[in-house]
Amino acid sequence: MTTSTDLVASLDLERFFGHEANRYDLLAGTAYNASGTRVIYLSADIIKGIHQALLDETGPAWRLILKNCGILWGRRVAQHLERELGLMFNANPAELPVAEYVRLVESYFSAHGWGLLKLDLSRAESHGVITATLDDSLFAEVLDTESGRVDFLVAGILRSLFVHISGQELDCQEIASIRAGAPRGLFVVTATKRLDALESRIEQGESAEQLLASLCAA
Repeated sequence: MTTSTDLVASLDLERFFGHEANRYDLLAGTAYNASGTRVIYLSADIIKGIHQALLDETGPAWRLILKNCGILWGRRVAQHLERELGLMFNANPAELPVAEYVRLVESYFSAHGWGLLKLDLSRAESHGVITATLDDSLFAEVLDTESGRVDFLVAGILRSLFVHISGQELDCQEIASIRAGAPRGLFVVTATKRLDALESRIEQGESAEQLLASLCAA
């Protein structure tokens, strides 16, 4: 049986996420990573076009649609990570030490161009709250006509990744955004019922510091 120490030592994330190992077939229009999973690349123009189409067709509901897309995307990511870790390292994310799972998720975001994600689990045991910061957000850069939060798809992905690994009913909310004037994106992951009333408070203009403090005081 593989030990935690062996798992940590075996995780060559540069090889796992690196594009050098990808296989490209320009004639067929396909790309596959080292484990055989097909890779799809999205340009900034495509993302901007999707946002504009959703905005034209659904108005403010584009945020919920992207969040739900992120939830579905995150489920698939969790499944792919399990499959690929098993194929390449004979490892399972559920067996990883917390620090290694955090590193895996952060590396996934960087490798796929979502931005520089940093997860903070320091409040997880004491307050049941995980926070994440996101610098160089792709959505914040591309959706430059928006003046509020834009990383709803990212929030959905984070929700699904932590639901998958914890087996708990969790949700994720973006509580600060570059597009709303913050220095970086800030997300909180915690029990779903604790976030139910958070959306209206964000819309009312409560600061990220106030929201986070109230979650940790509950």
